[in-house]
Amino acid sequence: MITGIVLRHIPYGEAEKLFIFITPTGKRKAFAKGVRKVTSKSAAHLELFTHANVQLVDGHSDRSIITSAVSLNRFDELASDIEKYALAMFACEMIDLFAMENDDTGYNVLLDLLMFLKKKQYTKNFALMLLNKICTVAGCTPSVELCASCGSETVPEDLWYSYQEGGIVCSQCRRDCECETIDLFAVKILRNIFRHNNLPMAYDIPLPKVRQVSEILFKQLTFHADVKSKTWTMVKDVVLK
Repeated sequence: MITGIVLRHIPYGEAEKLFIFITPTGKRKAFAKGVRKVTSKSAAHLELFTHANVQLVDGHSDRSIITSAVSLNRFDELASDIEKYALAMFACEMIDLFAMENDDTGYNVLLDLLMFLKKKQYTKNFALMLLNKICTVAGCTPSVELCASCGSETVPEDLWYSYQEGGIVCSQCRRDCECETIDLFAVKILRNIFRHNNLPMAYDIPLPKVRQVSEILFKQLTFHADVKSKTWTMVKDVVLK
């Protein structure tokens, strides 16, 4: 038996689906026979985002077969809120892309994010916390306190951001790398995100700034990775519009 969260599922054959889970020991794939039939007892426990206990047996060609599933936490309410749904879809996609084998970080991060979306009062600031958490899973947390290149303290009046170096850079180091200007308010937001990374920031942030900093974090997340997101456009169009 495994405990996991359904990241995605793919139709297979006439009535099967291939399910991809994130578990405390990494990602796991398993097939469910007959799950696309209306009489399936497991289908309701294997919806997207569902946190469930899943019973497995070994099938042919080393395929794991799901024999039963019992949900521990269902997140049906996310499907009725387009903003929460977009963020949950993005979180699942990123965990699917970046979670490492034999690492419980992705599982714990995703479960925390889904539980927060389900229980807490939602604000658009949540997008910043989500991206911060995914950066942690991907191992690309940006340097926002000191210069990412030389490690020196930065002057607030002259700051730049380099995806190549992985964070803010000083005026001296910017000459040696590709970078873009970043204003002090955006830097303050980035610093607050990573100083208090377990909660969205309580104070109000203008939506254009949420959008700006979210774009920075997303670009940093995907800069060194050969991946393309299918759900980021939905987040931009629905949450950050």
